[in-house]
Amino acid sequence: MRKDPTRDYITSAFRIYSALNKPTESKIEKSKYDVAVKQDLTAVCKTLDYLHRSGNDEVCRAVEEVYFFDALKSKKQNDISNRVTAFAQNNFISERNVWRNLDLACKLCASFRGLNTKSFKEILNKK
Repeated sequence: MRKDPTRDYITSAFRIYSALNKPTESKIEKSKYDVAVKQDLTAVCKTLDYLHRSGNDEVCRAVEEVYFFDALKSKKQNDISNRVTAFAQNNFISERNVWRNLDLACKLCASFRGLNTKSFKEILNKK
């Protein structure tokens, strides 16, 4: 799998959000967290809210099962892959669809956060 620093950053934001007991946007604004942390948490809130409102509950469930599970524990090798496999088997969907749903959530969250989600080739307008 390709290395994507944006996906890793957003995955970390999802884990922090879960570790902080899923605060609401109003609680985030009132908190004493760093500005960058507030922006990350707000982007996660907006992402989950958007996915719920648009009827993509399967994507939300995938994010919660894969990224929110044991957020305080340090990640081990293949930890996320194992959770994706378990989620796919428990919900009778393909692993590919789970990965696609997680990618959608990460890209959506990155766009709410204001991060660049384009590839190097897209930025340079090359094919």
